Amino acid sequence: MSFALPFEGTWKVVNDGIRKQISHSWNLVGQRYAYDFVVVSNSGKTHQHSASKPENYFAFGKPILVAADMVVEDIQENIRDYYQAGIGWAETML
Repeated sequence: MSFALPFEGTWKVVNDGIRKQISHSWNLVGQRYAYDFVVVSNSGKTHQHSASKPENYFAFGKPILVAADMVVEDIQENIRDYYQAGIGWAETML
């Protein structure tokens, strides 16, 4: 089985997680080797206007794709957009 990144277009890798020095969550084993992908403008910015609104980020609203040829068994749509974008913390409401 082959895998692909779960998005289309050009995205930038940040906080690439392969070394403790550059990982933002090295002490969280489940995220230790995580990669963060962002959409950036030609000037390298990830958002326009205020960084505190999720809809100001260029990645906001972009489709997320299945990473391999498989069947999606379930999706969850009741997780709200995080209201404090840009602060480095996430919260989910399950």
